[in-house]
Amino acid sequence: MYNPSMQKIQNKHVEINQNIRFGKPVIKGTRVAVADILGLVEAGYSINEIPAQYQNVTLPMAKTAISYAKNREN
Repeated sequence: MYNPSMQKIQNKHVEINQNIRFGKPVIKGTRVAVADILGLVEAGYSINEIPAQYQNVTLPMAKTAISYAKNREN
């Protein structure tokens, strides 16, 4: 059962919702996890190539996901 209080918006492009990808941080409005974006970077994709890999993911969204991950590490 969906409970709105379970949703926590992290920023403009990243959200956490227990009903999407088991509560992993995702690009808002998609099922693309921040970890998916980081995986592409680790695989050698440039930031400019990432939007072509996922429908509905823009360059600003990809940049925000990477920034979000960096901020969580600190």
